[in-house]
Amino acid sequence: MDVEYDPHVLQSLGVEEATERVYVAMIEHPELGVDDLAALLDCSSDAVRSELDRMADLALVSRGDHRQSFLVVPPDQAVEVLIARAHRVMQEQERAIDTARSNLPSLVDVFVRSRARPAQGRIEEIDEPDTVRSRLFQLTQSARVRARFMVPGPAFSPEATAASSRLDHTLMAAGVDLAIITSSESIGACHWRAYLDEISGAGAEVRVHDAPPLLQVLIDDEVAVLPREGDLGAVILHGADAVRASVALFEATWSLSSPLVELDDGPATSLTPRQRQVLILLSAGHTDEMIARRMHCSSRTVGRLVSEVCSAMQAHSRFQAGVLAVERGWLGGGRADACGSTDRPPGPVPPAG
Repeated sequence: MDVEYDPHVLQSLGVEEATERVYVAMIEHPELGVDDLAALLDCSSDAVRSELDRMADLALVSRGDHRQSFLVVPPDQAVEVLIARAHRVMQEQERAIDTARSNLPSLVDVFVRSRARPAQGRIEEIDEPDTVRSRLFQLTQSARVRARFMVPGPAFSPEATAASSRLDHTLMAAGVDLAIITSSESIGACHWRAYLDEISGAGAEVRVHDAPPLLQVLIDDEVAVLPREGDLGAVILHGADAVRASVALFEATWSLSSPLVELDDGPATSLTPRQRQVLILLSAGHTDEMIARRMHCSSRTVGRLVSEVCSAMQAHSRFQAGVLAVERGWLGGGRADACGSTDRPPGPVPPAG
């Protein structure tokens, strides 16, 4: 059976186009000499000789009895040699990449030290966005237990998202617990939703909130990276006491957020944000009066919201609604209690962009 030749096969293995043209011409016309090949390919004899020398180096041809004569190496043998060469190049590139990755933290240290202002006590300030990203890289690399990330507003760019995915997998491979609170607005971006699904499948915890209050990163509950108002810089707080308020804000927002999987489960998507908030507080054992104070509304409004929740969940009582919510994982499987625990609290991963 005749198979049409793809004129770029050898080029995919690192052979120049001009070299491949001469090689294919020699296969098709084994009787032609250098001058005839030059006439066929519309080039000079010197150009053909130059390509023959290059092909000899690539083992596409072998030298004949005379120094200036060449024999074509059969394609099945030549391609195997090229493939072996390509594998060696790939292995060298992989070693170079591994070396670059292992040396990257020290290079980032030099970059940050030359641009960041020294920390004053427990507060560190950074002015330049590029330096903020590099400092964030440093801090996430230092994470040992958990990394938490909260992002309001629209999704990050595809480039920043790809960088985040690489960093996320590195941290999870090191045993760091990751969690992210993202906005409901952001998951409309296909690349961002794919990223969230990917890291969630790899073990990160992802929740969605209608309006996360603040962009922030928490590392081991010892470091908080916060945006500086009015510019693109950042303030970095160090020490458990200094970041306590940021941790509390994250955990409060986490408890009012929906698991990412809930968005695909049907019934949960029918609940409004206020109904979800009532359900969460209801499951925590709060009375209508307590819920009303927390939500800044009347007890009558709370009663109406509870009835709406029970109807949406097809529950016969508020108690059953709470039980069903836990069983279905809408409340994170009791995650609200775990947030205050030191065993395995949630922790988000910061995109590196």
